[in-house]
Amino acid sequence: MNSKFFLIILILLLISTLAYAGEKIITVATLKDYAPFCMVDEKYKINQIIPVGCNAIGFKGYSWDVLRESLHEMGYTIHLWFIRLTRTFFYEDQKASI
Repeated sequence: MNSKFFLIILILLLISTLAYAGEKIITVATLKDYAPFCMVDEKYKINQIIPVGCNAIGFKGYSWDVLRESLHEMGYTIHLWFIRLTRTFFYEDQKASI
């Protein structure tokens, strides 16, 4: 009886630990006009959250495709910001992961 109780408690602790593991989010700050590597159309949003398996709204390009696929393959949700070049260094040091 005690072994069954112990096993149930152990399983519940394991499940709660796995459920507690949070979502992995990486913040990417980028420019919006560096064709053909990354470019926007009229539908883009300045600040986007891109879950695994989804694509950004109004943003495309070779570099973006490689980055998005790589990060999503590793299980990361991407927080994407479009910023001006003059602000890039500030965000790089303060707020952005990449």
